[in-house]
Amino acid sequence: MPDGKVKDTENYVKKVINEERAGKPVSRVIFDEYSDVIAITILMFIDQKKKSCHIGTWIGYDYWGKGYNQASKIAILAIALESFV
Repeated sequence: MPDGKVKDTENYVKKVINEERAGKPVSRVIFDEYSDVIAITILMFIDQKKKSCHIGTWIGYDYWGKGYNQASKIAILAIALESFV
């Protein structure tokens, strides 16, 4: 995960995009009300046979406690439920 440096965050997002293109995790970028990227939520370790996965989120510190995490989890869980049904 990014450690707070802009370049590290950019590299992390690029890595996630490349992994998704390869069919690994499913990720969604989260935007604030000004259309700025503030977070990313990922379905990873997807196991279709076991119908299981893990969910991870990276949110910029300034956005903690403002409801973005909960909203992103609801949205990504909807994707998970659709893919496992």
